[in-house]
Amino acid sequence: MDIRYTDEAKIFKSTTKTVYVLHGEYEFLQKELAKKILAFLMTEEEMETGLVHLDGNDDGAIDSLIDAALSPSLFAPKQVIFVNNAEKFQLKKAAGTEGKKLSEEQKYTNHEQYSQLLRIIKETKSGVHIVMICGEDLKKPAGKTGKSRSEKMLQRCYEDLDKHGALVHFPRMYDEDFTAWIQDRARRYGLRLSYEEAAELLDLAGSDVRHLANEIEKLSTYVGNGNRLEEGVFYKLVTSSEDIFVNQLVNYIMDGRAKAALRALKKSIEGGDNPVFIATVIGSRLRMLWQARYLLDKGYFPNLPDEYKFGGKAVVPAGMARVTDADRSVLTAEKSSSILSKTAFAVFHVLKPARRYTIEKIELALTALADVEKRLKGIERPKHGNDEIMIQNYIVDVAKMVKSGAAPKKRVSR
Repeated sequence: MDIRYTDEAKIFKSTTKTVYVLHGEYEFLQKELAKKILAFLMTEEEMETGLVHLDGNDDGAIDSLIDAALSPSLFAPKQVIFVNNAEKFQLKKAAGTEGKKLSEEQKYTNHEQYSQLLRIIKETKSGVHIVMICGEDLKKPAGKTGKSRSEKMLQRCYEDLDKHGALVHFPRMYDEDFTAWIQDRARRYGLRLSYEEAAELLDLAGSDVRHLANEIEKLSTYVGNGNRLEEGVFYKLVTSSEDIFVNQLVNYIMDGRAKAALRALKKSIEGGDNPVFIATVIGSRLRMLWQARYLLDKGYFPNLPDEYKFGGKAVVPAGMARVTDADRSVLTAEKSSSILSKTAFAVFHVLKPARRYTIEKIELALTALADVEKRLKGIERPKHGNDEIMIQNYIVDVAKMVKSGAAPKKRVSR
């Protein structure tokens, strides 16, 4: 049975399954649901003697799983085997088998382990259950045979897992999905957020689901103490997990405010951000600004208002809907990295600063960043100082360039 993780009724209001595989993205959400499944399968007292923890990263984990499933403890009438990182279970090719016509038993050194795992899925003893967390998407095999040729054991077991167990999918979320998830999560805490409020929370806090869950709980506690969720409360309570200082940094750079940008850089590094990560986020932000400026120049968002709720809420979605296929293809090759894959609220907050910059100035900043990223990642040498100094030099150089419109120049070693 293949189930979306949000459809808990199908997971808990049916008969218990032999095997539960939680696959896809968001380890935090997977582990959160796994705890519920464990509580569904056994009591706390039963967990003390009957819960077995395994990690797919450990040597011999697959053998331990097989042993525990086929030879349950005499002291635990009910047994649940919880396996983290189950995506690590893979078939291993024997040396010198490339290009040879061999049976699978001859081709893979651990084929017997796979056969035993398949047997467990089909014929596990009564009272034994397995809960696995798989950090990859498992997909229904295509083709006439319906059989997977993957060397990932769980992928190869897909059809039998679907038939005898529960495949619980955690698909990757984009901005629209995150906004809906935030609203649903908030409702669980008795907190009702509008679409715009959920989008604002996502924009401020970032897309790390663990962090978002903590921020939602914090907001619900604030409201539960008799406070209203008044305008501006997000800025008082919500903390960013990702790039709020880096976004500020980019805006300062593009305004030519080097000192302010350097202060934002210091805050970002003090918060634990690595210079390579900072450069990556700067690049992502600049590419979004480039896309926004391109769409503005094409006339898709005429008379953009200064406030989202006072006009922007209508103007931005209408403008996004008008973008032609030709212009969509210019923005980016990947749909997921297009500004048009974002919520209207998020797009509005990129369009606003993009109004202040020409597309040429944004391209100057991107060109200079490409050189810095190559040196940070060791693709080109020499590096000019340590990583932090290289980012500082970039900030100062680009802040000067965007004021003058000069072409970026590479630093040369002496």
